[in-house]
Formats: sequence, structure tokens, C-alpha cells
Amino acid sequence: MHATPRVLVGPAVFAASMLCLAASVEAHNWGCWRQPNRTVYAYNTAVLNSQANAALSEWDTKTVLAVPRVNYHTEISVFDGYYGNTGWAGLASIESASGCNILHGHARVNRSYSYTSNGYRGIFCQEVGHLFGLDHSNDGGCMGGGYYYNINTYYTVVQHNINDIASKYSGVPLAPAAPEAIASEPSGAAVVPAAFGGTIPEGQTRAIAFWNERPNTLEEARALAEAVVSARVIEVRRGPDLVVPVPGLDDNVDRIPTQRVLFSVEKVLSGAMKGRVFELFQTGNDEFTVAEDPPYVSGERYVLFLTTKERGTYRVIAPEGRLKISSSGLAPSSTREFMSDLTGRTVEALAGDLAKPASSMPQDASGLQLRRNATPASGAAVSISYALPQASSVKLRIYDVQGRLVRTLVDGPQEGPRWYTLEWDGEDHAGRTVASGVFYARLETSAGMKTLSIAIVR
Repeated sequence: MHATPRVLVGPAVFAASMLCLAASVEAHNWGCWRQPNRTVYAYNTAVLNSQANAALSEWDTKTVLAVPRVNYHTEISVFDGYYGNTGWAGLASIESASGCNILHGHARVNRSYSYTSNGYRGIFCQEVGHLFGLDHSNDGGCMGGGYYYNINTYYTVVQHNINDIASKYSGVPLAPAAPEAIASEPSGAAVVPAAFGGTIPEGQTRAIAFWNERPNTLEEARALAEAVVSARVIEVRRGPDLVVPVPGLDDNVDRIPTQRVLFSVEKVLSGAMKGRVFELFQTGNDEFTVAEDPPYVSGERYVLFLTTKERGTYRVIAPEGRLKISSSGLAPSSTREFMSDLTGRTVEALAGDLAKPASSMPQDASGLQLRRNATPASGAAVSISYALPQASSVKLRIYDVQGRLVRTLVDGPQEGPRWYTLEWDGEDHAGRTVASGVFYARLETSAGMKTLSIAIVR
């Protein structure tokens, strides 16, 4: 791990509406953080170099910032790597700071999750934007796309990003400040509460992750989860760091600390579990705190929406997959509308909701849709349905968490508007049965693209 304290942030969503530019700017600021001047040097070592450079160019050409490229690690280092099935697809970190000035930061993309070139570009753009001091915008995007749009398809200029940067850097010089001027800035300058990006408690870091899955309804959360359980934490311990090669960093690797948590299952509310004790993989720990999924504490009880990670461990599907159980009822870790509706409810009431039959398949095909159905009676591993709003050339493929193609299910023209249903037998293109794990069905059409997470348990 790096010796200096780090603050991390990745894309998420604010629910507040943008009533005016002033409100947008306030909501889009990451506390007091910003670069000390408007010239911000960037070093791009990403394998997806063109997508990362395209994202850097958005900020360079469309805002008041100047973002020249260099060949050494400096104000901003941009890279990517296979971090595994962590649940997040991007993280931005402040590696060094003085007061509220960001002196060095990392913008990273997790290539274990498969996106289009457009999608990767959007994630790079969002992570770099955080290192200019921007938090999450209410449209969920960077220069377009994000949670409220399909990041794989849409990538257009969002004017408020440009306006927010102009406001944040009003009066800040373009030329780099003298090193001694930065070093002499009082460490407590412009201090705001730590929760809003101000002074960091010694030894603690914070993170907000851009999660690969963000269910919008309880039904979607249930469909994504292999099992929903109420469970008690019986042990918390440090896990091995996530390590990927990055030229120029310490030892030429990037390290992200992890936490592993041992749970005892009290009740299975939905789905199935093979045992009564399981281990939860958790990115982050007491020193590296993920805001939407903070460290777990021994003795606490949770309702968890789980999917298989690897080697018998599980992870929560998203921030929407964790609710703390207290004497006053459930306390979700996410503020999304359907989770907020569960605040204060009992575990028994939630179990009743989960036991209700899933909504019937919509009959209209007015928009592109992709979903997993109940386990088919035929014995096939997965049943998938999708709706085409119009006649289209269609590709439906299965990928593993490393982004490797496992199987092509559909490749050709299909009629629309209508629904299609098919089954995947759980075999790869060579007829071999895939092992347990998480896979992704990606639907590509002329109307856009959809991705679905699929957990296979043998």
C-alpha cells in the first residue's frame, strides 16, 4: 500500500434534481477538492489507451482546464487492469493532497467487466472528472451517459460538466503554481466535514464505487441475486490486496486493500445457499472505507443480496444489496428510491415481498429490454428473454468476468417489435460445461445495448 493517506471516489448517483446552475454546481462539487491550478498534467498508461485519451481530451478541449500529456506519473495517472469480480468498474483515488489541493491522483478502470469502447471511454471520463474535484452529477454521466442512460451507447457533451469546471476554477491560474506555494498552504485550509471530501482522518481512506450492476427495483435486485439471506457477522479479517501491474507505480503494481467477512446465515429469504456459513469478499477495510458499502462489524446483522464471486465466496450485488438489521428495522446502504422504501421494515415483511411471484413478462416491446427468467424446466442453466423495439441485427453473447467470449447465442437479423426467449445450456463454444461463477449476457442491436449479470452455481 502507499504510505500517504488516500481518498477514493467513483461514479454514483445523487437523487436531487438540478433546479438551476447554482444547485447543479453545488451538488456536483466533491467537497473542497480541486487541482491547485488549471494546467493538469496527465500520464496515460491504460491498455485501452485510445478510450482513456479520448476521455482526457474531453476535459482538455471542452473546459477551461488544460490537460497536457506527459510520460511520467504526475498530477493524474490514468490506467486500467483486471481487478476481478469486485462489483465496481472504476475508481478514482487521491494519492497525495495538501489542504484541499489534489497533488496526485489515480483514475483506474476495471476491465474485468465488459463494456463497449464508448462505455470504457465514459468510465475513464467519470474517474478523471473526480480528480478535478467533481462529485456525482444528477444525470449520472460524465460528458454524457451513465446510470440514467446506457453508458455503452450514449456519449454526448453535458453542458453542466463544463459549467461546473468553469465555476470551480474561476480565478485559478492556468500556469502551474510554484511548488513552494503549494507546500506552504495551511493543511487546514478550506476544511469541510470529512463526509463531503474535506480533511481525512489519519489512517483512513474513503471510496465510492462505480458498480457494474445498479438494480432499480426490488424485483431486479432479486433477479440479480443468487440468494437473499439474513445473516450475522461472526468474524472480520483483512484480505489480500487486489494487485494489477501498472508501469511506474511503486513496484510497478497498483494495490487495493480488501476485507473478508465471515457470516452465519440465520434465514434464507430467497434463492438457495449451500451452507450456513459463508465468506463475503469486500473491497475495502477499516483504512479504505467504501462509502456505499462501509466495513462490516462483528456481531452486526444484515440482509444481503448475494451472488457467487469465486472459490466459494460471495459478494453483494450492489449497494442495493445490503441492508443493516437494527431494533428500528432495516437500514439500507443505498438511497435509491426502492431501497429507501424498505427503511424501517422488518425482515419478515421483506421476506414476504420476496416470496411474491415475479411480475409477468411485459407484453409490449416498445423499448429494448433484457432479463433472466425463472430456471427453465428443461434443465438448461439459464432462460433469457429480450424485447426488440424494431427489426434489427442482433448479437447476444455470453462473456466471463475477464471479458472473454464464452458463447454466441444469437448473431443475425430478427423481426420487431416483439419478445424473444431462449435458453443457454451453460456450455461454452466448444461444448464444455462452464464452472460456477458470474457471467454476462450482452445484447447488441441497432437500438442499443443491454447487459445482464448471470450467476451459475454447480
